[in-house]
Amino acid sequence: MAEGHVKLVAWKWVPDLDWIRRGPDGQLLPPPMPPDPDRMWANTEAGLQRMVQAAEQAGVNIARTAADVDAAAAGRTAVVLASEGCDFVDAELQRIDLVYRLGVRHLQVVHYTPNPLSDVQSRPEQHGGLTPLGKELIARCNRLGILVDLAHMTPSAALTAAQHSKRPVVWSHSALRAGRNMAWRGDRLLPVETARAIAERGGVVGLWTFDQTAGHRLSGYVRLVMETVELLGEDHVAFGTDMSGLRNWTVINHYGDLAKAVEELVAAGMPERVLRKVAFENYARVLRTAMEPVAS
Repeated sequence: MAEGHVKLVAWKWVPDLDWIRRGPDGQLLPPPMPPDPDRMWANTEAGLQRMVQAAEQAGVNIARTAADVDAAAAGRTAVVLASEGCDFVDAELQRIDLVYRLGVRHLQVVHYTPNPLSDVQSRPEQHGGLTPLGKELIARCNRLGILVDLAHMTPSAALTAAQHSKRPVVWSHSALRAGRNMAWRGDRLLPVETARAIAERGGVVGLWTFDQTAGHRLSGYVRLVMETVELLGEDHVAFGTDMSGLRNWTVINHYGDLAKAVEELVAAGMPERVLRKVAFENYARVLRTAMEPVAS
C-alpha cells in the first residue's frame, strides 16, 4: 500500500474458501461438502480477529467510522474489514451484528457457495433472485452502518437488492459485459443495465484486474476503466482489483502496481478530477454514506 500510495483498501475475509473447488480448466465445481454455516462462522470470527491484530501490528488504521474514512483521505493508511459472502449467516441474522462489532463495515451478500440469501452468478438458480432473508440482511446492514456489496449476485437479484437498500451499494469487482465474451469467468460479468441501476442510486462499480478482461496488459485495464467511466459516469467507477481472488490471472499483482495504473490513466488523458474519484473518492463516498445508520 505504501509503495502504491494507497490509503484505503477493502480487506476481505472469504467464509466459503474451503467449499470452493475448480476443475483442470478453471471451471467451478460443486462444493466438496454441504455448506456448514456454523463452521464458516467459527472460521470467520477467528479470521477477522487475526486481521484486526495484523492491522494493529502494522500500524494500519481500521476504518470503522466516517471520521476514519476522512482520516484516510487526509493521508492516514486504513483498511476496511470486509467479508466476501455471508455464508455464515444464521436465520436471526445475529451474526451480522457480531461481525459489525468485530469491525466489518463492508459485507458482500454471496460468493461462490449457495446460501439462503440470494442466487449466485456462477451456480444454477435456486431462489428466483433475492430471498426475504436477503432483504432482511440488507435492511440490517443499513441500520447498523455496513456497506452492502452485490458482487457475485445474479443480475436480477442485484437489481432487487439495489432497489431495496436505503443506502448506495457497490458491486466491488468484475467488469461490465458491454460486448465482452470471455472463455472463462464470463458468467461473472455485470450487465450494463444492472450496473446503471446501481449507479442511478448513487452506487459504485469496482473493476477487477482479470487478465482476460484487460487483454492481458495493464494498458488494457486502463482502457477498461476509461470505457466504464464513459458508460456509467465518473461518480460510479472505482478500482476493484480482486488480486487475491484472481491469483495468477491478473495484470496487477500488488498495490504498488496501482501507481503504474494511475500513471497510465494520466498519460491516457484522464482528468485529475476524474482520476481522484476513481482511485479513492467514489468508494470513500459510498462507504462513508453507508456508515451512517438508517433509523429503524
